[in-house]
Amino acid sequence: MMLTRRSMLRTAAAAAVTSVAAAAARASAASAPELLATGAMRSDLDLLLHAFEAVHPGLGRYLPPGGFKPHVAAAGAWAARERSLAEMFLMLTRLTAAVRCGHTYANPNNQTERVQAALFGRPDRLPLAFRWIGGRAIVTGGRGGAAPLPPGSELLAIDGVPSQQLLARMLPLSRADGGNDGKRLSQLGLGAHERMATFDVLRSLWSPATGGVIPLRVRMPDGRERTLELPGRTEAALQESRRETGLGWRFEIDRDGVGRLTMPDWVTYRSKWNWRAYLDAAVDRLVDERARGLVVDLRGNEGGTECGWHLLARLVERDTPLPRFARRTRYRRLPDALRPPLDTWDARFRDWGETAAGPDEHGWFALDDGDEEGDLVRPRGRRFAGQVAVLVDAACSSATFQFANAVRETGLARLIGEPTGGNLRGINGGGYFFVRLPATGLEVDLPIVGYFPAGPRPDRGVVPHDPGRVARHDIVHGRDRALALALARLA
Repeated sequence: MMLTRRSMLRTAAAAAVTSVAAAAARASAASAPELLATGAMRSDLDLLLHAFEAVHPGLGRYLPPGGFKPHVAAAGAWAARERSLAEMFLMLTRLTAAVRCGHTYANPNNQTERVQAALFGRPDRLPLAFRWIGGRAIVTGGRGGAAPLPPGSELLAIDGVPSQQLLARMLPLSRADGGNDGKRLSQLGLGAHERMATFDVLRSLWSPATGGVIPLRVRMPDGRERTLELPGRTEAALQESRRETGLGWRFEIDRDGVGRLTMPDWVTYRSKWNWRAYLDAAVDRLVDERARGLVVDLRGNEGGTECGWHLLARLVERDTPLPRFARRTRYRRLPDALRPPLDTWDARFRDWGETAAGPDEHGWFALDDGDEEGDLVRPRGRRFAGQVAVLVDAACSSATFQFANAVRETGLARLIGEPTGGNLRGINGGGYFFVRLPATGLEVDLPIVGYFPAGPRPDRGVVPHDPGRVARHDIVHGRDRALALALARLA
């Protein structure tokens, strides 16, 4: 059955109600043995509400004034009896998804070692990469060095649960900005090198693998159906394979004189690798070899460090204004009561001082970055003057969303592929607090800077100049439609 966007959301709403009890039971079985007391859960929920209302810059983007409080009250009612750690994690995931912010969630990567061991330490990760196409889970390759199914195979059922039912359960828990449902679907796929993937986390808490084995029902590319069992991988094993690939950046110039720069990850803080020197060396080669064009492939790249501005500085001819987003925060100085549980890596986030101007009549503080011409890209080094195409998809939702939007608005490159994640109405980020919930031991990511456009914008990501959507038969036959379109544009 093909699922339209409307039918998926309608099914998701129904499944969100009917699956709560079953999900809770499975989560309880998967959790650490101790149960959380009602008082502990409710005190942490009170703290979370206080922190969000005092700090979160996007709480009112899609919720009415005071609109987060009823969600917290419902969670408090849910906590009327003892719950497992896994149940509490799932509840926080659902609760934070209600904010409709792609950077607000119970982050598996930021949990304590104890919580990670209790919830995410089992061999229950699928050794497959897949993406959702028309509501169907289509295999794109393997993970962790395994490739047990050919690309283009369809996952009909996992753990005995139909894949479309799994998708409907997970959609209400998937994080994205506003109404960008393409990002929600992208978030629920499995990338080859993804860390603590949302699908892995939710599925393993609902349906812990028995004996480390995951039962599947699949439809092969030739149409035959079969059942099989695959050994689950641990997150640690998958991360070991990721360490071998690093950021996965690649650069080459093909025989037609077109450069191809592939950047599947911009999370550079985990690496001491000099990515700036890499980009500069790539552009120097383009100039030295008089390349005709450049394809920048950002597909699957959620964001991280703002690497794109370093590249753009080698492409612009003159100072180039970027799309303007006002930077605002809800506070100048963090309330004393929130200082102990709100952890961060930069002490300046606790007290903005004079860099936060305000408050205005709506209680906002405007952040001054110290540069009156701040939203500019200035030329740097030898310029590559050839044509440029940038490949994007729904994963591009943070720094890569901002880069895609800049490329689209300035005309510096041709944008090709699928609509991005993020949202033209603005996103939240720019720094984070890690809300350490003391009674339950769990953590929630809390962004602290809101980015707001100058006027009304549509509730969606960036739409490319040229669409390049992926179909199942493209995966079966190894065709890259977006890349082919980019090369044709640069011919």
